[in-house]
Amino acid sequence: MISALAFDGTGEYLASGDRAGRVVIFERMNKSKSKSSTSLGDTSLPVKKTSNAEYKFYTEFQSHEAEFDYLKSLEINERINGIAWTRRTGDALFLLSTNGTISCMFCLLITTYCI
Repeated sequence: MISALAFDGTGEYLASGDRAGRVVIFERMNKSKSKSSTSLGDTSLPVKKTSNAEYKFYTEFQSHEAEFDYLKSLEINERINGIAWTRRTGDALFLLSTNGTISCMFCLLITTYCI
């Protein structure tokens, strides 16, 4: 069951977290179908209109596992409570996930070749 969702700043990637501590990344399929509009009543803020964005599976990984905090005598649940994307730098995407106690940062490299 999904417990957290987050789009990256461009809308090209969607991350979902679940109760088992997994993060699943989806990539947008139809990237060229967005157009910008500036008509928002009296304001002149740009608004992106997207028609039926579709996403496909990109990758999946285990973000958190159940742990036990011996100092507090407390079990730490693996459920992901929050996901956040950071700014993109080059071909790298950075993703933060938290279960309320532990935060993890992940780097996803977007490449079409292996080094």
